[in-house]
Amino acid sequence: MVDKQRCHWAEKSNALCRYHDEEWGVFQTDETALFEAMALEIFQAGLRWELILRYRPALRKSFYQFDPQRLAVVTPDFFEARLRDETIIQNRVKIQAVLINAKIIASSIAHGEGLNQLIASVMLDPMVPEEKMIREFESLMKAMGIRRMGPKTCRVFLMAVGRLEPHEEGCQWRKT
Repeated sequence: MVDKQRCHWAEKSNALCRYHDEEWGVFQTDETALFEAMALEIFQAGLRWELILRYRPALRKSFYQFDPQRLAVVTPDFFEARLRDETIIQNRVKIQAVLINAKIIASSIAHGEGLNQLIASVMLDPMVPEEKMIREFESLMKAMGIRRMGPKTCRVFLMAVGRLEPHEEGCQWRKT
């Protein structure tokens, strides 16, 4: 059996290896999958990705599988219950950001322009430098009122959903 060359971070655990091989950088267009990726990147800020993967099943259950339309209509009691839910990451600011972002994205979807279209609107020209696309995406998110999507989080989100090359030099999954 031949070992596969992976990004160095994926070698740290079986969970990271599986995530790398099966999900990292896979092109996503499904609105719920895109919103989940955004929410998980928000939860990840300042934490290890391996921890997020461990919490992900509980986060999915607690946040209606990250369906932005369902999350857009939750009550303040829902928010308070998440703060007491010991099975998830109980960070008030991050939970609040995910719920606010769900309302914004659900409204955007209702008006015919979901995350997929928003991403595509700044990723049109492959000749545009990556940094410029990231800044444009961050500016778009900020203009819409999206919370906790700074440049680093935007970059990793766009990599996670297959819009930017996520794999290191030498990784067999690298496309460019």
